[in-house]
Amino acid sequence: MTRKCIMLNIWNAFLLTALLLLALLPVEQRLSSAHTLALWMVFAGSAMGMALLTIKGSHFKCTMADAALIAYGLWLFLRCYFGNEFSCGTQVLQYAVFYLIYSFLRLSFSVKLPSQDAIVLVIAGFGLLESFIGMGQIVTGSSRNGLYPVTGNFLNPGPYSASLMLALSVGVVYWQRLNVKRNASRIFNIVFVAAAIMLAVLLCTFSRAAFAGLLLVVLLSMRHYYHKYRFVLWTMVVLAAIVLFCAKQGSACGRLAIWWASATSWLHSPWTGVGIGGFPWACGNGMAEVYSVHPDSFLFRSAGVTDNAYNIIIQIAVEQGLAGVALFVVWVAAVMFRLYRQSKPLFYGMLAMLVFAMFSYPFSQLPYLLITALILAWSNSQNNDSVAGSPWQRALLCLAFLLCSAMAWLTKAQVSGRLAADKSYSLFAGLQSSAFINDFYELLPSETDNPRFLFDFGITLRHSHRFRDSNAMLRKGSQVSADPMFYVVMGNNYAYEGLMAEARQSYLHAFAMMPNRLYPLYQLMKLYESTENKVQARAIALRIVRLKEKVPSPATAAMRKKALQILKTH
Repeated sequence: MTRKCIMLNIWNAFLLTALLLLALLPVEQRLSSAHTLALWMVFAGSAMGMALLTIKGSHFKCTMADAALIAYGLWLFLRCYFGNEFSCGTQVLQYAVFYLIYSFLRLSFSVKLPSQDAIVLVIAGFGLLESFIGMGQIVTGSSRNGLYPVTGNFLNPGPYSASLMLALSVGVVYWQRLNVKRNASRIFNIVFVAAAIMLAVLLCTFSRAAFAGLLLVVLLSMRHYYHKYRFVLWTMVVLAAIVLFCAKQGSACGRLAIWWASATSWLHSPWTGVGIGGFPWACGNGMAEVYSVHPDSFLFRSAGVTDNAYNIIIQIAVEQGLAGVALFVVWVAAVMFRLYRQSKPLFYGMLAMLVFAMFSYPFSQLPYLLITALILAWSNSQNNDSVAGSPWQRALLCLAFLLCSAMAWLTKAQVSGRLAADKSYSLFAGLQSSAFINDFYELLPSETDNPRFLFDFGITLRHSHRFRDSNAMLRKGSQVSADPMFYVVMGNNYAYEGLMAEARQSYLHAFAMMPNRLYPLYQLMKLYESTENKVQARAIALRIVRLKEKVPSPATAAMRKKALQILKTH
């Protein structure tokens, strides 16, 4: 092997190792240090890519999948900056990180393309290492979310389960196509043990979306056995679906309510959507609209506050309209068509991820964006000529690397600024003291899409008796969150200023957004009681007593007790 080949192999090994390590960093609700490190990799790696172009030429061909991705990216850019209906800075930066990582890998792989085995090894290593982290959490009780025994490097077991599902899906198909000899028992034992570990941890997550994705891959990859065992298979599938639905019926009904509310909002702007970052607002208002027509639907009993549609197509449709959905579908179709011809293991891995995305939100998590960018860049770099390109082509590729480096530097500055703002806010988050009002205003430009920040800011201004300023901040928060508490506090502010009609409307809207919560009705009951409107106070008290809340607690018991007192005295 020549020195040139050794250098290129080392470069690819470095890229793949760096991506694997980045994917294993802890995931946060907003941006994290992993985003900054990923951009550092693009910034520094682009210089190395330009140097390698002088050693070995490249022949870059733009594919249909590249063109579809560019078209979708342009639509996102236009929808963000020419619509600009909602604060979406964090979401835009997440898109930018994905596109920069993809562009950098695409250019790098045009110089030296790694093998399919290397890509599969990265994905399998990602899933296996995450399974070890999950096992450690189960044993030590060190999960990142106290409500669940295992979350890996994620904040809950839903997105975490996708890492295990992806590794198992790719591994199952890859192992089938290896045609390993019977005497290779040691390799078989290693693969079997690794798969058993990941499957055991996956079962602990109890993720129905991950089970569905993995089951589909197994059925498709073993379809040559289908005719013989089709009745047994379908019986097992139906029974498993019934068991999973019954075991987590509340969650399933809650997602149905979210999809219903989202579809209702989408119908008001079907072609271009409500705007990037507007899904929480659309979902909350859609829920209120649905409740006004179907107040007795059992689905509302399980609905909860959400910032995700738990379905990538619905999420895109609500925010970007049918235009965004069409561009996304064309891009996915182009990608999957290429993958099917080039690598069955990676094709089935992406298929499992797409199935998972129909019930969850993996593509808002950085590790899956990194893995997706890796697979897409590898696929679109296939079938390119390996001969050195012309001097003009080398110059254009160097310019592309330089542009990636510059964009990564600028994006990194924005990400670092938002991370610094998040860190500064965390020092006084929840304190809600008027002493921090100036600090709130100073951080506001970087936190306009942070619901928790805006809620705390609104409460802080309320405590300082700046009720109109408080409502202004709460209205900003209601545009980036589906939490009805924004409207409840706005109602409290209106009531304090004597604007009873506005207060009543805020409480009613808050309840319609989440018709399984007692607190908005409780505040409305107190409002009627304070104005000595005994008839209305009694009517609301009766609704409180009869309403079945989603999560009973001492607070809801106290509200019911107060409602009973009103019913007895009036």
